[in-house]
Amino acid sequence: MFSQEITNLPSIIYSNNDDCKIIVNAEFEKILTKKFINNYIKTLVNNYPILRSKIENINNKIYFKELDNIDINKNFEIKMINYKKFDEELFKVINSPFKSESKWFFHFCIDKKNKKSRFYLDRKSTRLN
Repeated sequence: MFSQEITNLPSIIYSNNDDCKIIVNAEFEKILTKKFINNYIKTLVNNYPILRSKIENINNKIYFKELDNIDINKNFEIKMINYKKFDEELFKVINSPFKSESKWFFHFCIDKKNKKSRFYLDRKSTRLN
């Protein structure tokens, strides 16, 4: 278990509430398989320790604290929907609360018929005060 203070101030997001989110998305002109998704997320979590951590505010200092147990399978969902509804999913992502301590979640949208996929990486940020 480690705690590491975040001292790179540009990476600290200031907000007026506790629900500020950082959302990143990527689009693919192919069908992402569950096997690809599992491998992709495992690789990311193994290569980026920040994804095995939660953010804590201790005495107005921001820290990454490693989590003991991360169940990757609880940190993503796959929806089979038409690509024309991918943007609607973004609004749901923006307005959905976090259910995991890690405060990140992958939302995968897959349209098999049109061979398109998109994912949203949803990350909760924190504020200093």
